[in-house]
Amino acid sequence: MKGFVGGIWADRILEYFPRIETPETTVYDGRSKLEMTFGPNIWAEFHGKTVVDFGCGDGKECVEIAEHGASRVIGLDIRRKVLDIALERTRAVGLTKVILGFGPIWGHPLGGHMFSVFPWAHLVFTESALMRWRAKFRSGNLTRFSEMPEPLNRMTIHRFKRLVKASPLCFASFRAVPIRRLIYFHNRLTQEFFTSVVQCRLCHRSKAGR
Repeated sequence: MKGFVGGIWADRILEYFPRIETPETTVYDGRSKLEMTFGPNIWAEFHGKTVVDFGCGDGKECVEIAEHGASRVIGLDIRRKVLDIALERTRAVGLTKVILGFGPIWGHPLGGHMFSVFPWAHLVFTESALMRWRAKFRSGNLTRFSEMPEPLNRMTIHRFKRLVKASPLCFASFRAVPIRRLIYFHNRLTQEFFTSVVQCRLCHRSKAGR
C-alpha cells in the first residue's frame, strides 16, 4: 500500500502540519502491556517455553516474560538505540537476549508513526512527499523510509502471512483484533486498515495438528 498524493500539492498540504513528536508516555506506563493486550492468563502460555518477542523495543516485555517462567526469551527489533537499552535491562537481571524486529502494521491509522499527521496520512501521501516534509525539521538528506535511523518496513497482515507461509512455521491460531471504535466495520476486507493488534500462535509445520 503506497500513498497517491505527491508533488507540490502534497508539499502545500503538509506545510499545515507541524513537527510530530513521539509522546514520552503511553497507556501502558505503570501497567503490563501483555496483560492489557492478552489478559492476565497470558503468563501460563509462556511457562517453560521459548518465546520470541517481535518488536521488543527496550526489552521490558522480554524481562517480564522471563520472570513469569519462560525457559528462553528471544527479543527482536531493528532499532539499535533501543537494543542497547534492552541489553542493559536484561543484563541487570541476569538475562541475555537476541534482539531484532518490526513495529505496528502499515495499514493501521497511525502505522506511519511520525508520518501519520492525521489517520492514514502515510497511505495518502507519497513516500517522496513525506520525506520532503520530514527534511524540514530532521537532519540528513534522506529520500526513502528505509534510509531513516528507525526505518519503516511497511509490514501488513497480508505480507506477514506470506512470510509465515514461506517459513517452516504455520499458524496455530490467528486473530486480527479490531480497533474498538471501528469494530462494526472490521472484516476480512477492511482488517488491514481497522486492526488494532495481531494476536497469533505459531508452531512448526511438522507439529501442526498433533
